[in-house]
Amino acid sequence: MPKDREQFIQDCINECKYGILKTAGEVRKIYYCGFQAYHSAFVNFRIYDPIEVEFYEEYAKIIDKEDNESKQIIEAYDYLKNCLIIQKVGQFPSLADMQLYDVEKYRKVLGKDSFRDLTRAIGLYADGIGCGAFVYLRRILERLVGEIDDEVGLDTEEYKKARFDDKIAMLEKTGKTIIPDSLKAVKSKIYGILSKGVHESGDDECMEMFPYMQFCIEQILDERIRQKNLEEKIKKLNSKVNG
Repeated sequence: MPKDREQFIQDCINECKYGILKTAGEVRKIYYCGFQAYHSAFVNFRIYDPIEVEFYEEYAKIIDKEDNESKQIIEAYDYLKNCLIIQKVGQFPSLADMQLYDVEKYRKVLGKDSFRDLTRAIGLYADGIGCGAFVYLRRILERLVGEIDDEVGLDTEEYKKARFDDKIAMLEKTGKTIIPDSLKAVKSKIYGILSKGVHESGDDECMEMFPYMQFCIEQILDERIRQKNLEEKIKKLNSKVNG
């Protein structure tokens, strides 16, 4: 390609890039829910030059251009110098806020502390802090089991020395439902995974597992809501029929 034509093309590219950066360095886009059109979120993006370009530009001036590694650097520069990066920098409502709307229904079956722990877990997950999120999910499960323990009052030596999963099994033998049948296949692993996340796993592993563990906790809470609603309906039935 003739030099003047190559320079003309590069000038056009640069003019286009700088025009975008000057007029649209920041972009806001609204996204609508596919299920409920009135559910939406504003997402902010930032557009900028790849930070590597400046390094490659300076490096390309001093390197041996016949060296294979140097050729790769020059190729990277030739590619990146014509690129722009678009990066998400925020949204409203935040991911945490959107999830908090979904868990509001659990407030009526969770105490103040447990509901606060649930919102903290979701907030930490939204911020990428997986291990911290697991701490609060485990607290919720422990507190839920502790409440059943207080109701049943298993004060035996065997119960006190039992592993957490075994305590759940012993409490459920009294007729209480802690972990619903929908989680039967993973029932014995939930607490172990949460504990591993607290003591051993890194943030990446916890981030990957968090949605599944949150689902488990929510299934347990959904069962509590079902039981609570059933008790209220039976109470109303007895009051209506028996006077």
